[in-house]
Amino acid sequence: METPASPLGPQSIVRHQPLVARVMGILLVATTLVLVVASIILATTGEMTGFLVLLGLGVLCAGLSVLCLRPRVVLDATGIHVRDVIRSHDLPWPTSRGVLVANEQQARGSIQVAVAQYRPADGSRPVRILPLRATASGIGNAAAALDQKLDQLWAWAVARGYASPAPHGAPAAPTAAGYGVVPGAPPTPGSPVLGAPVPGAAHGVGSPMPVPGGPTPSPHPVGGDGPLIDPRLLDQPRLEFRGSRMPLLFCVPLTLFFGACAVIMLVTREEEGGNPLYIVGMFLLTAFIAVLTVDTALARTVVDREGIHLKGIWPQTVPWPASRHQLVAVFEYRGRSTAARGHVVSDDGKNHQMALIGRQGDLPPELDVVRSLDTIWAWGQRWCGVRENGQYVPATNASFERQRRATLERIAYLRSGA
Repeated sequence: METPASPLGPQSIVRHQPLVARVMGILLVATTLVLVVASIILATTGEMTGFLVLLGLGVLCAGLSVLCLRPRVVLDATGIHVRDVIRSHDLPWPTSRGVLVANEQQARGSIQVAVAQYRPADGSRPVRILPLRATASGIGNAAAALDQKLDQLWAWAVARGYASPAPHGAPAAPTAAGYGVVPGAPPTPGSPVLGAPVPGAAHGVGSPMPVPGGPTPSPHPVGGDGPLIDPRLLDQPRLEFRGSRMPLLFCVPLTLFFGACAVIMLVTREEEGGNPLYIVGMFLLTAFIAVLTVDTALARTVVDREGIHLKGIWPQTVPWPASRHQLVAVFEYRGRSTAARGHVVSDDGKNHQMALIGRQGDLPPELDVVRSLDTIWAWGQRWCGVRENGQYVPATNASFERQRRATLERIAYLRSGA
């Protein structure tokens, strides 16, 4: 039941599948009834083959109608009540917005679909919330659009008093320790800053620094407030990270296959009279995949006193940022899998992807990337005199910026060890 007059919004929110899906579900129900009636008529006339075919089609349509009509979610004072295709779940309101994530699913063609997930940090099975979704086409970002919807629902739940964020959860206008200050949000009193200068380190970017063997920041546990640092890397004169080599397993065979096809088409052109445009197109496709292959093979991130070097076919160098928050982790969830990647936001707001991924080990992939970024910043403090200025540089890409802020919520939740 809703109370529209309340300034806090309705007492409960109900979400169903999209209207198109519900209309399709109703049509499928009608089709199911027609098929069942037709199959019964055929059975009475002795046409058993037709009876079985129509009955099978009716069962298929009935199953598809359930998929279109059954999913529903109710958000109220008692929690998040999810009705899936088969099962139902009664979930308590989490202590952090970071529990609700956008699970990306690639739909047909260029259409992207992102479905909300209730994803606790304890490793339990995530729960899909099918009615909470967003779609995008072309270069749109469905996950970022869904994150915006989840932000609105979370703000409603907090305003209603249904959700009570724990201290570890990043607030609605987050100031995550060491990740800079989000515009419009005052600093959290007493919160430690990951970018605080290391004792014994010079101040200012590019100071004649290094203090090899000097004080080393101590790594903090997952549930701590300080940075996650790999101390083994801090004594190295430079750092180097490599991305995943898995794409090479696909790119190399594809390059060889399309290259061989192009050569065969060229050799047999005179005999079979092949269209030269097809041959040119095949060679261009081969060249494109070959470029991707070489770029993937060369991709790595090198960190030294000059800055952060993004190696590849088109290398870039990003000067040392003025704040730890410009080293950004972005997470992508697909089903039960997690992809975590590192980015650096330059002073002009452009984001650059680093050859830095999270791997499952002693930490989940998300925190593994955070540890690498914390280590890079601590290394810069120790060897380059990097100093935290506490300012927040928004990314010019609005979708990336939205994902960035949602990631801060997720990081705060995971670091809490909840």
